[in-house]
Amino acid sequence: MSEAPDTVQRVRVLLASIFVVALCSITYELIIGTLSSYLLGNSVFQFSIIIGLYMSAMGVGSYLSRFIENDLLDKFMWVEIGVGFLGGTSTAVLFGVFAYSPWVQYAIWGWTFVLGILVGLEIPLLTRHLREYEQLRIALANVLSWDYVGALGGSLAFPLILLPNLGLLNTAVVVGLLNIAVALGGVAFFRKQLKAPRALLAAVSVVAMILIGLLFASKPYESFLDRKLFADPVVFKEQSPYQNLTITAWNNDVRLFINGNIQFSSVDEYRYHEALVHPVMYAVGAPKRVAVMGGGDGLAIREILKFPGVESVVLVDLDPAMTDLGMEHPTLRRLNEDRMRDPRVQIVHEDAMSYLANHREPFDVVIADLPDPNNEGLAKLYSVEFYRLVRQRLRPGGAFVTQSTSPYFSRSAFWSIHASVTQAFCAQPCEEGAILPYHVWVPSFGDWGFNLAMTRPVPVSQFPYSVPARYLNAATMAAALTFPPDNARTDVQASRLMEPRILSYYLRDWERFNP
Repeated sequence: MSEAPDTVQRVRVLLASIFVVALCSITYELIIGTLSSYLLGNSVFQFSIIIGLYMSAMGVGSYLSRFIENDLLDKFMWVEIGVGFLGGTSTAVLFGVFAYSPWVQYAIWGWTFVLGILVGLEIPLLTRHLREYEQLRIALANVLSWDYVGALGGSLAFPLILLPNLGLLNTAVVVGLLNIAVALGGVAFFRKQLKAPRALLAAVSVVAMILIGLLFASKPYESFLDRKLFADPVVFKEQSPYQNLTITAWNNDVRLFINGNIQFSSVDEYRYHEALVHPVMYAVGAPKRVAVMGGGDGLAIREILKFPGVESVVLVDLDPAMTDLGMEHPTLRRLNEDRMRDPRVQIVHEDAMSYLANHREPFDVVIADLPDPNNEGLAKLYSVEFYRLVRQRLRPGGAFVTQSTSPYFSRSAFWSIHASVTQAFCAQPCEEGAILPYHVWVPSFGDWGFNLAMTRPVPVSQFPYSVPARYLNAATMAAALTFPPDNARTDVQASRLMEPRILSYYLRDWERFNP
């Protein structure tokens, strides 16, 4: 005998609800994991903790559902309202905690656990209610099928659609509104079966108004937090699929931040970029083909194209938003002298390691102008394996340089990079001076380090210093080669893909200055 039409319709509504709540659940997990990584670094650790807490909390919620015996639909609607409120406001609240309190890690863990408990109640309550219309085996099969499909939808929507277009704060709000929409739809469709439809409708209305208000207030709220988090006014902000880009400006000081970490200050960036580019170009003599890994702001390219004889520059940067900023933003175009539009410059949007592995053309110079190795994705770009790929792409007599973080603030990380470069370039023992560590003082950064590598001694004494420079000359280069006792070479190991020691060195060292 076929099922009654209203029964079929109710089952469809409940399964659609399962799809939406599963999509929301996985998205909250990704939102909080991403937020935690942005604010605190070490993405593998943060995501591992968030996933573990969230899943265990869901287990607690599932266990607690056994004590709910009556009015399952009413209880589900209340849970949904709670999930929508906690999930929808999560980013706004936790960003606020970060701005005003040192306890953000504990706030993130607590918020994740409470949200996970509520999420853990959802599926058991709906499954038990579905048993009124279907056999248990059929109800379980349907629930789990739509639950998994919804999780897939959320895991795809978050990085491809939600985060790039809405940012973290608005993504959380929109997903929270989806939970509220499920509750509202449930109240409307099942109102005759509910014990307290008016109370539920009132709660739905209140939470919906809060979230919609937060959606409209998100820009002023972000500006308010920016004033707290950044010393100078924010003049540009963009969330790309890969990172958060922020530009601040005060008088003549323009600063670029990636995920809250400073990348340059316009008042002293020339010190960093001259120290990064000029020595490696002088070491080769007359380089024609140059590759830059990272450096999407175009400032390294500006220095490269000061050298006569350069025929081509390949800029490899994963994030199109970063290179678009370097090409389109008026301030960056002024700073990089519009060199990213030079016909000799080719821009490639690809992971640096993948590019070196998949493209065989040789270069005279390779420059790594990459962010510090503060997560696993960046740590691989400071590994022996990455530097070996670099060496394979260098012509005979070619040279490589990488920014190597601060030998003062992260002494172990700096010398680990040196050890990794040495191991990659010196399969046989190198001659003295083939791997050249040096450091300069950049006021906005502090003491900053570099490692220059060749397969023969770097001819520092022969550098002509013929290219116009505001900072680098024979005297400053000689000083750069001297390391005082508190940042001199220390006994650390090279970093590898399977053993990313650079990450633990970096995080451990910087914790001393950012407890």
